Amino acid sequence: MSYSVIDIAKECKAKIIGRQDNFIKYISADSRSIANYKECLFFAIKGKNLDGHNYINELIEKGVLCFIISDTNFIVEKSNLTFIIVDNVVEAMQQIAAMHRHRFNIKLIAVTGSNGKTIVKEWLSFLLGNRFNVTRSPRSFNSQIGVPLSVWEINDRTQIAVIEAGISEPGEMQKLQAIINPDIGILTNIGDAHQKYFKNFQEKANEKLKLFKSSKTIIFNSEDNYIVDAINHENINAELVNWSYNKNSVIVIDDVTEFDKKSKITVTYISKKFELIIPFVGAAWVENAISCLGALIALGENPAEYLELFSKLPTVAMRMEVLNGIMGCRIINDSYNSDFQALSTSLEQLVSQSGDRDRLVIVSDILQSAKPDHVLYRELSDLLRSKRIDNIIGVGKAISANKSYFSGNTRFFDDTDSLIKSGILLKLADKAILLKGARPFKFENIIKILQEKSHTTVFEINLNAIENNLNFYRQQVAKDTKIMVMVKAFSYGSGYYEIAHHLQYLKADYLAVAYTDEGVELRKSGINLPIMVMNPDVESFNLMCDNSLEPELYSLEIFEAFANYTNTYLTSKYPVHLKFDTGMHRLGFLPQDIAVLSKSLKEAKNISIASVFTHLVGSENEDFDEFTHLQISLFNKMCDALNVNNLQKHVLNSSGILRFPEYHFNMVRLGIGLYGIAFDPEQKLEQTGVFKTKISQIRKLKKGQTVSYNRSGKVNRDSTIATLPVGYADGVNRKLGNGNWKMFVMGNYVPTVGDVCMDMCMIDVTDLNVKVGDEVIIIGGTADIVKMANVLNTIPYEILTNIGQRVKRVYVKE
Repeated sequence: MSYSVIDIAKECKAKIIGRQDNFIKYISADSRSIANYKECLFFAIKGKNLDGHNYINELIEKGVLCFIISDTNFIVEKSNLTFIIVDNVVEAMQQIAAMHRHRFNIKLIAVTGSNGKTIVKEWLSFLLGNRFNVTRSPRSFNSQIGVPLSVWEINDRTQIAVIEAGISEPGEMQKLQAIINPDIGILTNIGDAHQKYFKNFQEKANEKLKLFKSSKTIIFNSEDNYIVDAINHENINAELVNWSYNKNSVIVIDDVTEFDKKSKITVTYISKKFELIIPFVGAAWVENAISCLGALIALGENPAEYLELFSKLPTVAMRMEVLNGIMGCRIINDSYNSDFQALSTSLEQLVSQSGDRDRLVIVSDILQSAKPDHVLYRELSDLLRSKRIDNIIGVGKAISANKSYFSGNTRFFDDTDSLIKSGILLKLADKAILLKGARPFKFENIIKILQEKSHTTVFEINLNAIENNLNFYRQQVAKDTKIMVMVKAFSYGSGYYEIAHHLQYLKADYLAVAYTDEGVELRKSGINLPIMVMNPDVESFNLMCDNSLEPELYSLEIFEAFANYTNTYLTSKYPVHLKFDTGMHRLGFLPQDIAVLSKSLKEAKNISIASVFTHLVGSENEDFDEFTHLQISLFNKMCDALNVNNLQKHVLNSSGILRFPEYHFNMVRLGIGLYGIAFDPEQKLEQTGVFKTKISQIRKLKKGQTVSYNRSGKVNRDSTIATLPVGYADGVNRKLGNGNWKMFVMGNYVPTVGDVCMDMCMIDVTDLNVKVGDEVIIIGGTADIVKMANVLNTIPYEILTNIGQRVKRVYVKE
C-alpha cells in the first residue's frame, strides 16, 4: 500500500519541506536494511549512540527521497527530495504505523510477557502459515521502534498478523496498544526480565495487560497470580482462554512425558483429550506450545488438525556471536545479559556448536532476578547439571558465595580481572565455551584473550538473517518437500563449520559440498546431516564412504567405478545422487545414457538412489523460461526411462524455487538465496554479511602528490588519505581502486584512491573527522554486493566467494 507524503505529514501534524507529490511504500530507521530506496520513508532517529540524521547523505546517494527528521540542519535542497519535520521522530513513526494498522480488517494476535515472546510468535507463524497468509514481527522487533516496523509489514495479502510487544518501563505499553490494537492477546508469563524500572512484578503485569484493553480474547496461565490480578485490575472485558495444570481452566495440561529430546503433552479441552508432541523438553517449551494452542482455539481452529505441525515446531534464534578461539576453541558469546530464563536457550546453542569439543560455561552473577541468591544459584546448578555441563567458571561475589551448589570441574572468581590474572584462560584448548555475563562484568575483556587473533578486517555474518532466509524458503515449499542447502565454496564465503552447525541446529534436510575433503572436515567438526559431494573422484571413494558422504554420479564411467568399489568393499547399499544433463552441458548423464544406466543400476547390488537431479541454465531469467520448461520436460522423460519407482527428484535452485513452484518435486536446492541475494527485489530476504575493516593510518597529502603503486592515485587538492588493512588478497578486487568503489565511513561514502594493493588499499577521507581505528564498511549488505558485481562485470557469487579466508568471520545472532 502506498501513501502520499501529504497523508503522512497530515497524520503526524507535520510540516513538509521539498517535494510534495512523492509516495512511499516502505519505512525504515536502519540505513543498512533498506531494500527499496526510492519508495522508502527514512526515520532519522536520534539515539544514545547513533543519530540517524548522519546517514541522510548516504541514503540520498542510494536513492532515498523521503525523510522524517527533527533537525532541520540536515535538510538537503534538491528538487526531488521530501523532508517531513516533526518534534519527535519515534512518536511520528508510531502514529504512522497506527494509521497503517487501522487500514486492515484482519485478525491480529499480540504476544507479550517476560520470556518466550519471540518463540511463541515464531511458532504461531509456523503453525498458521500452512493455512493462512501470516505476517509476523521480524526477529525480536518488539520495542517502541520495532513494533511500528513490524506493523508496517501488514499488507493486502495478510490474513493473520502476529506481533510481538515488549516493554522496559511503565508508560510504554499504552503507546504500543494504540499501534497494534490486537484482537487476540497472549501473555506468556511474568518474570525477572526488564524488572529494573518496575516497583514489583504486579506493576509490570498491570502494565503488560494494557496491551489488551480492547482485545476480544486473552490467553494466559491461570496459575500466574500476577496475571490474574492484573486482569482484574485493568478491568479487562474479554473472553479468557486460560490454561494450567489443574482442572479449573479452559485448557488443562494433564501430563507431560519427555522422551528422545521430545515432550508428549496430554491436554484436555472441552472434555476432549489429545496429545501434542513437540521436539523440545522443559517446562518453558511446553508452556510456549500451550500458548500457541490457546491462540488456535481463539481463532476457531480445530487443534486436532495441527498436531502434526506441533511435532515439527522449529528452533528459534537468540542473540549471540560465534567466534574462533585460541588453541582450537570455539566461543559462543552471549554476554549481552545474564537473564536466567534465556540461559537454557544459550546452552542449547553451546551444544549445537560444540562438535567434539569439551563444553565450558563462564557465567557471571545473575543481576536480573528477584529470587534469593541461594535459590537462584541452586537452580542454575541444576540447569547446568541437566545439560551435562560440569566445566564451570563463575565470576562474581554472589555466585562465588554459592559455589557449594556446583559440582564437577569448577572455579570461582570475585570479578573478571581476577579471572584474567589467574592465567587459566590462556590454558584452555579444544573447548566450546559459552560466555554468559551481565554487562557490568565486562566479559568483552575475556573475549579479547580467548578470541583467535587476526587482522582487523572481518566479514560479519548475521545468523538470524541466515535463519530467516531459510524459513522464507521453507514457506515457499510444501511441508514434505526437503531443502538441500549448498555449503560449498566456504559456504559462499560465510564459513564452513559455523554455517553448517547452524543449519544442523535449524534442522536442514541435506547439505551439499563441492569436494570430498570439504565433507570430511564437516564430519570432523560434528556435522551428522546427510551430505552430497558434487565433484567426487575415484581416489576419494574410501574417504567418502568412511565419512558417510553421498557422491553425485554424473557419467557411466564414474558410476561403474563406484559400483565396482561398493561391490568390493561394502556389504550393504550405499546412497548416491544421479545427475542428468538436460542442457547445461557441464556434467551429467545424457538421454542416450539412460538405457545403459538403468541396466547398470539393476546389476549394482550395493548402490541405492538417494536422488536424481538436473541443473537449470537460467531459472532466474524469464528470457530462458521456455528453455527451462524444456529442460524439466526432458528431465521427467529421463526419470521415466530410468524405470525406478519413488525417485526423489530436485531441479530448482534459489531463484527457481520462487519462479517455478510447479517443479518443487521432493526436494529443492538452496544456495545463494540463503545468504540474502535475491534476483527479484520483491523477495523478502535479509542481508547476511557485512565486510568491514578499520583505519590503520592517516596521511595528509598536498595537491599533486600521489598514492599507491605506479603513482596511480593523484590528488587534485590538499587531501586526507586513510590506509586500510585490506587488499586484493582479502577480496577487494584491484579494479575497485582509483575511485571505482566507495566505502562507508562516519555516515559518508568515500572513494578509493590509487591502486588496490595485495594487503592494503587507500580511501579519501578529506573533510571527515576520522581517526585511526575508525570502522570502514567495504560491503554493507545485499545492495552493495550486487552493485560491486555490476562494477566488476561479474555476479554476486564471485564477490562473496572471493572474500579471503584470512578475513576473520564473526557470527552474530540476536
